[in-house]
Amino acid sequence: MEEWLSSLSPEKYEMTQEEQYVTVRAKLLSDVPAMLKWSAQHPSGLAAQPVLTYSTGPWSKDNLVTAVEHCFQQNAYHPFAHCSHPQKHEDPVPLTEILPPSKEMGEAERNMLHYCAHPDCAGLDPGKFRSNRKEVKNMSFFDSAKAFSYRTIDPKETIRGRVKTFREFSLFVARMANRKACGDDKMPADLFKNAPEAFRKRAWILINIILSGHYICNEELLEARVILLCKDHGNPTLLANYRPIALCNAFYQLINIIITSRIRRLTEKYAVLESSQHGFRGSRSVQLVIPK
Repeated sequence: MEEWLSSLSPEKYEMTQEEQYVTVRAKLLSDVPAMLKWSAQHPSGLAAQPVLTYSTGPWSKDNLVTAVEHCFQQNAYHPFAHCSHPQKHEDPVPLTEILPPSKEMGEAERNMLHYCAHPDCAGLDPGKFRSNRKEVKNMSFFDSAKAFSYRTIDPKETIRGRVKTFREFSLFVARMANRKACGDDKMPADLFKNAPEAFRKRAWILINIILSGHYICNEELLEARVILLCKDHGNPTLLANYRPIALCNAFYQLINIIITSRIRRLTEKYAVLESSQHGFRGSRSVQLVIPK
């Protein structure tokens, strides 16, 4: 067993040998992929399959960055993401490896990997866990329960269409939140709201082109900048104390406000929601619920 473990660098890994198992601990989370590759290339001869155990911290320095990447990638997986194995194993484990500096980049590059912990795979998945965005689970129980047999919106209704007047557009702009951090466009909502009328009229024209379907927004406009806010400053080394928020571009926020307003109008027009639903609805409050 000692000969088997001797091929691992003691500077990067800590080895503990017990009677029934052997524990190999990576000092840096970014060294875990190399350890998994080593495990596949150097079978231990033990009866049990190797099991990857991921700690929850606390983290610091480079491990904190890697743990943040793990958290974001884990949340970014599609609910039906699976590996390329015929059995389609789920629950991927995202990992980070640091590649050596390249001639083009001139600095080390961080690369995301995807590990399948199922015993039949127990390795890095070359398919990188396909997103399967078009796959959904069986929803026939909705039909059997007749969940959509009433209180539905007329199929002829649409949320497309121009904002007819500049006054109406100005009301949507006024709903944008004040004193909020900006997205990648570096334009806070306060600047947008206090911009000259000529600028806002040009923005009104552009928004109408988008809402009428004559222009498809590029991905950069729809992307958000994600930052972490520490909820407990007493222990900033625990990743569980951080809350991610997405900072959207100003135009994206404005389009969302317009679309949300139109959807809300349709749900009220066709009485889609139950009368007991008071949350996030206009002219309703907690005080109205208490007497009931």
